[in-house]
Amino acid sequence: MYAIEFQTKINNGSIELPQEFVGKLVGEVRVIVLKHEQAEVEENLIDRLLAKPISLDSFKPMSREEIHART
Repeated sequence: MYAIEFQTKINNGSIELPQEFVGKLVGEVRVIVLKHEQAEVEENLIDRLLAKPISLDSFKPMSREEIHART
């Protein structure tokens, strides 16, 4: 038994063999599929607030002058 390795995409449940292996792989074969798991992206507070801002009646944004004022 020998092993070959290649990367491809699954289309409608079918795995297409690269052209270099067509005709060389005949009969019964053993297939092992390895799928890279995508790391779960943890939503951070900034992303959450941008998606759903908190609304406060008493909030008044600072003016440009207030932001850049030096104390």
